[in-house]
Amino acid sequence: TCGKVVATYTAVVTAGGAAFADVVLTDQTQCSLEAGVTDAAGQEASSKKIDVSVDRTPPTLGALVVPKKDGAQITLVAVDDINSDPSDGMQINLQLLVTGLPKGATIQLDVTDDAGKKITYSAKLDKDATDSTTATASFGVVLIPDGLKVQMQFSAADAAGNPAVKKIVAQVLSNQPEVRIVGPDSNNEGKSCKANSECGGSAICFDGL
Repeated sequence: TCGKVVATYTAVVTAGGAAFADVVLTDQTQCSLEAGVTDAAGQEASSKKIDVSVDRTPPTLGALVVPKKDGAQITLVAVDDINSDPSDGMQINLQLLVTGLPKGATIQLDVTDDAGKKITYSAKLDKDATDSTTATASFGVVLIPDGLKVQMQFSAADAAGNPAVKKIVAQVLSNQPEVRIVGPDSNNEGKSCKANSECGGSAICFDGL
């Protein structure tokens, strides 16, 4: 019996046991299983009833909430660093949307830098997320090392053991870009010009400096 649906299956006893083929247990329902047998003399016996929760739907690991980025490839730059200090790498207060996981479930994050060094973080859900509702998994502050192909792998499993994996390749650039004018130097105020040929050598005439 699954929900309100009752189904009966038959099998022949062989060597003291019976195997029931093609038994259908409806996903996302509570089912009860009970077997009965009748011997050659017409005597009947029944097994103890077993209750089973059926869950064949894996959880999902969705988009990043913080930083607000999504996709298999992302870029993290200086403005994403919460302490604006490139000397200690990219620090972000990481949060991830999930579905299909119970309260207290653990989501693991493995961060692998370009040299193959791995750091592992984890987050626990503080509320239930059904297969049709979302919850936010908060990892707190995590360190993402600089690199062009930093691997971020999220993984989790629901109460039934259904696994979920989300992989992201991140380009991480924690240093703020810098632009400086190096010429003319402070001792040379330059001169007025209308074309490069008036400047001499390899100098270039700019309008508006």
